[in-house]
Amino acid sequence: MSVNKSKEVRKRTLGLLIAIFAALFMTVSVAHAILYTISTTDNSVSEWFSQGVPVFQTDPAGDVATADEDIINTWVAAEDSNGDGIGDTINFLVEMKGSPALSTNAFRAVVASIDCTNNGVHQEAVDRLVIYNPATDFVEIRDGTQMIKNGLGGTYGQRVNQYLEWGVPVSELGGGQFDEPVGHCSGEVGVRFATVNGLSGATIDQTTSSPWGGIRIPTAVSVSNFGAAGATFNSVAFVALAGLVIIGGLSGIILLRRRQ
Repeated sequence: MSVNKSKEVRKRTLGLLIAIFAALFMTVSVAHAILYTISTTDNSVSEWFSQGVPVFQTDPAGDVATADEDIINTWVAAEDSNGDGIGDTINFLVEMKGSPALSTNAFRAVVASIDCTNNGVHQEAVDRLVIYNPATDFVEIRDGTQMIKNGLGGTYGQRVNQYLEWGVPVSELGGGQFDEPVGHCSGEVGVRFATVNGLSGATIDQTTSSPWGGIRIPTAVSVSNFGAAGATFNSVAFVALAGLVIIGGLSGIILLRRRQ
């Protein structure tokens, strides 16, 4: 192999390495970009749209007789509420066909049902129901068997015209009165929304269950993010992959030099 040709090969190898690293770091940026800043007490839902939070589910308009109980769009967003770059709050937004949402009956509530094991069943004790009643301005968490486990109060939800917006700290989905530990309900989960009769528990309108990227809790081993777009990124995996790329690239250069 000529000297000029070997130099050209080395240049191409280095160029390929640079391109791979650029792609990897772009992946990191995308993973962090899926965290949003959401307020559930500012009498506005504009931040969902200004930040481009994607619609999670749509539901047919008119499938419920009373318009203010008729779900038409839903959103899910992860938030970094303490500035550490990790998603620690999960927020929900539901749009009704009529306005103000759930205003014609004080005993109506909206529910985000989380299938924590993602097995298609939402009624297990390990599952979570995050419920908001706009009439009483109260958010509570139940397990999938409808047992009330944790009342969060009125600082976690609001009604804004045809929208209902509420959220929950990830730490509240486990620990405390729950049997599961903090960090429970992680990984890919199933999420669906419903409007319900708060007295009987009967469902008025309900979306189908759809997978969501899930909740990732930082541990001593790895750090990940969770977000509404369903994308997650593991820093340990990134370091390992980057190491393999470096080793492979250097090995290739060494072999090329030996062949000269």
